[in-house]
Amino acid sequence: MMKTLTPILLVCLSVGLFSPISSLAADPIRVMIIGGQNNHNWALSTPYMKELLDWRNPKYGYSLYVDDQGQVVREAPGEGRGMGHGSQYDWMMTVRDAEHPVTEGMPTHWMHKHDELYHGQRGPAEDIHILLTAFSDPAPNRRGTGKHEPIVWWVPYGEGRVLTNLMGHVGQLGCMQCVGFQVLLYRGCEWLATGQCQTPIPDNFPTAEATSLNP
Repeated sequence: MMKTLTPILLVCLSVGLFSPISSLAADPIRVMIIGGQNNHNWALSTPYMKELLDWRNPKYGYSLYVDDQGQVVREAPGEGRGMGHGSQYDWMMTVRDAEHPVTEGMPTHWMHKHDELYHGQRGPAEDIHILLTAFSDPAPNRRGTGKHEPIVWWVPYGEGRVLTNLMGHVGQLGCMQCVGFQVLLYRGCEWLATGQCQTPIPDNFPTAEATSLNP
């Protein structure tokens, strides 16, 4: 019995020590969750505990957004909203760095298909290069922040780099069939691997007035 209970006890202690309720530690830690065998619904409880451990509230780290003048604003821990997203809708992407290989040749504004617009990303927020943003609509039926939220950005990492793209979170494939999403995926991978982009901007790329989908 003791051998069965010990892993569960260790996980319970981990939740108590490192959950966002009791800890604001900025440094990530690695945790192995061993939730049980066949005695309880581990398939339900383990993802729930992982979500608790991963959650970052508004008091964790800095958040960035772009103001109406195009300037990057840095929000201190405890200011603004925490990480999340509003409802699903078509939203406009805005290119913030038109000279970067990933975004070069894209229209400044283009529509992305039915997706969740994530906001309030939290972390050290150091040496971040924002490539594209989207306006998070604060209308009651969309529940956004009213800010231009970073959607695609990159950071240097050692001798390499990391590119983050927040698009593509809805169960339906429309957001991934978006030509803009696909081009960003292709070009992002090319740039990370080679430092260049050979994938052209296709003729059916989305515009400021309309989305565009591939099969």
